[in-house]
Amino acid sequence: MEGERRRAVRRRADFFVNKFIDGLPHVARLVELSPVGCLLERVLEPEVQRDLYPLELSLPAQLGGGRIWLWARPVWSDGGRTALRCVGVDPLDRAALARFSDVLAA
Repeated sequence: MEGERRRAVRRRADFFVNKFIDGLPHVARLVELSPVGCLLERVLEPEVQRDLYPLELSLPAQLGGGRIWLWARPVWSDGGRTALRCVGVDPLDRAALARFSDVLAA
C-alpha cells in the first residue's frame, strides 16, 4: 500500500464483528480499530463488493457493553483483508469508538 493517509491511529484488535451484506450478517474478524475506520479480515462471507457495509460491534463490559452500529465504506482490499472508513457516525458512537480504541491500547 502506497502513501499512508490515515486520519487516526489504529489499534490492534482481535474480536469478531457482524458485517452485513445484502441484509444478512456475516462474521468478520476486526484486526485494527480507530475512531474513523477499521481493518477487517474475512471469516465467513461471500466474495462480493459493496459501496457500503453496516457493521455491528459489541462493546466490552468495561465500556458498558451494548452495541455500536456503523456504516463503513471500503478504502482498499488485499486478499482477505479490507480497510474500511466509517461514514455518517453519530458523535456519541464515534466517542465510544475512541474509548474502545484507547482500551485496546492499554
